[in-house]
Amino acid sequence: MTKQDVINNIMASYGDCDISLDWLEDLIRICREKGLSYQTAYNRIRMEIGTAAGTREVFTITETAEALGASEDKVIEAALRLNNEAEAAGEGKERHYMKVDPDMIQRFVIQPGEL
Repeated sequence: MTKQDVINNIMASYGDCDISLDWLEDLIRICREKGLSYQTAYNRIRMEIGTAAGTREVFTITETAEALGASEDKVIEAALRLNNEAEAAGEGKERHYMKVDPDMIQRFVIQPGEL
């Protein structure tokens, strides 16, 4: 993933959230200064926008581990623990993770102006 990929993907997905290009480029720069890859920067920015917008962002175990700087095993362990706590509190069982059939996952990158 390149810087331009991050910009294109974020703007295509969240452009209606009134995101400025300057703000986005600043976030990318900060992430890169912290030694993060563009892929990790992309996922961190998605997390931030999702939190600010109150939406649910879905990440793979690999994306989550990379974004948090943790091992995949630790991410799975934490998700299971959090789900057990949520279930014990009467909340939704799949609040922190959900199982998805890998054959059902599709990824698309649509460049601006291609639709």
